[in-house]
Amino acid sequence: MSKEESSIKIDQEFEFLIPVLSDEEYRQLDQNIQKDGCTDPIKVWAGHDIILDGHNRYNICRERSIEYKTHPIELETREAAIKWIIENQLGRRNLTESQKSYLRGKRYNIEKKLPHRPEKGAQNDHLKTSEKIAQEEKKSQATVRRDAKYAEAVDLLKDGVGQEFSKKLINEEIKLPKTDVIELEKKPAEERAALVDEIQKGAKRLSEAEIALE
Repeated sequence: MSKEESSIKIDQEFEFLIPVLSDEEYRQLDQNIQKDGCTDPIKVWAGHDIILDGHNRYNICRERSIEYKTHPIELETREAAIKWIIENQLGRRNLTESQKSYLRGKRYNIEKKLPHRPEKGAQNDHLKTSEKIAQEEKKSQATVRRDAKYAEAVDLLKDGVGQEFSKKLINEEIKLPKTDVIELEKKPAEERAALVDEIQKGAKRLSEAEIALE
């Protein structure tokens, strides 16, 4: 393994943006890499050596001691790196609807804060951001703004409850309506933790979890 390759790092926030492969998809990727080698370079943030794309390939190559190449991507800021990952992932087909919603919303929340946007009223700026993303993703502006609220709630739950629960939400291993996810995040910490326990036990709606706690 080269010096360049050995310096590669995984950033948890970046990795969270990458949809988890199913067991079958991961096995297939593992078999392909063992058979043909790692044919696609692992994309890293130039100057930081943090993986932007290729987390699964990297893990398999490390586990199997298989050589891999890296391809540096020049990005000025951490926000730009997150935006790059999101746009790269949104171009893929094997995403759940919740993953698409989360990534669209995360993109909106990132882009509306970027410094290069013109200095006008905040409302107008946000409207321009939602228009741009709506056109590119072929969704309504209202959908993009709802996705932004959903993404914010998922991120806050990730910080307050734990990454595993939030990952299950966007992977749809836990099928909770987006409106319920947003409401769940607003609950006081102790109540929220108890509700999460009920949801992980099988409650399909927030109201169902609340009834279980009565």
